[in-house]
Amino acid sequence: MMAIQDIRKLAHEMIDKLEEKELEEVINKMRHMNNKVNKMANECGFPLVEPTVEEVDAIKKAKYEFENGESYTHEDVFGEDVYV
Repeated sequence: MMAIQDIRKLAHEMIDKLEEKELEEVINKMRHMNNKVNKMANECGFPLVEPTVEEVDAIKKAKYEFENGESYTHEDVFGEDVYV
């Protein structure tokens, strides 16, 4: 899997090689895709954002721990539950 920075760099390189007519067509398709993504985000109520490096690392760690049978309670993570 390519890192997002590598994907963006590749996209820029590819766009730079397009003829004017091709560029217009690609931009129109990208706008359409962006509109679909924004509509889906609005419908589900969640903003679509790229996770930070730290968040990706935390997700990978949690997935690894889960796959190896490790689990944590709410109290383990957040301390004493004051709402009980």
